[in-house]
Amino acid sequence: MAIVKPFVEVIDDHGDKLKYVGYDGACEFQPFVERLHKNGNAGAAELSKLKYLVDRFHIRGHTKAECDISQASCKYHPDLPIFTEISAANTECAEQTLSWLKKYKHSVKYMTAARFRFFLYSIIEDRNTEIHQQQKGEFL
Repeated sequence: MAIVKPFVEVIDDHGDKLKYVGYDGACEFQPFVERLHKNGNAGAAELSKLKYLVDRFHIRGHTKAECDISQASCKYHPDLPIFTEISAANTECAEQTLSWLKKYKHSVKYMTAARFRFFLYSIIEDRNTEIHQQQKGEFL
C-alpha cells in the first residue's frame, strides 16, 4: 500500500492533466489499485480512473494475455488503440535516465545526503536542459 501514496500525491498536484500511467508492472499494479478501490480506499478511487500501460522497454518480457497484443484480453500493451494519444511518448525515459545515472554511482557513493541531493539536482538540471535544446534543434 506504500506505493499508492506517491501516485496519490501526483494526482493531487496534477490530477486534472493525468490520464495515463506507464509502469513496468502496470499489469500487476492496476488490479491491486482496483482491489483497494473496492475496499474503500480514497486514493485508489482516483487511481482507478486512469489508463495503465506497460512501458515499451518492459512489455517484451511480459507473457500474460493482458500484455500480449495478439490476445483479445490485452489491455496493457502500449500499441493498443486506447493509447494512440500518447503513442509518440517515450515510455522508456525512466530506464534511459537510470542507465545514464549509473555512470555516477562511484562518484556519489561516499557523499553526504545533502551533497548527493545537490549533485543529483545539478546534473539532472543540466541533462534536462541539454535534452530540451536537442529537441528544439539547438546544440551546445
